[in-house]
Amino acid sequence: MPEAPETLSVLMIDDDEEDIYTMRRAFQEADSAVFFKALADNTPIFDDAYDPRDYDADIVILDLNMPVFSGFETLRRMRSGPKPSLVPIIVLSTSSANSDARRCYASGANAVFTKASSFDHSKQIAQAITNFWRTPGIRMVGNSTDT
Repeated sequence: MPEAPETLSVLMIDDDEEDIYTMRRAFQEADSAVFFKALADNTPIFDDAYDPRDYDADIVILDLNMPVFSGFETLRRMRSGPKPSLVPIIVLSTSSANSDARRCYASGANAVFTKASSFDHSKQIAQAITNFWRTPGIRMVGNSTDT
């Protein structure tokens, strides 16, 4: 298994352009060694041709409230679909309900954050994510086919 990457590749799946913009800025200010990309539509994940390696992400940030397939459905598909992904999935949602957090963890989420109410809070979330996943000695599994 590879060590934590020098540059962390973050894929955010969220239909809200403002949330994507905010988190992109938060990651840029929190850690310059982050490559941030976004997917505003989660429907490709439900396509038969979906392969998690196509997105080349070290971490996925997933919104629960998506228009076509919910974040819960997306999480389950990413974890147990035809090509399951071991990439860490962090749920970022407006929901602060414990029942939603439990469902996320039961479906394979690695962490659950309530969406921030300010940019400073968004930056704290981005910093927490990068600090944890770039800790020396942490082992990233990713989507490689290595054994």
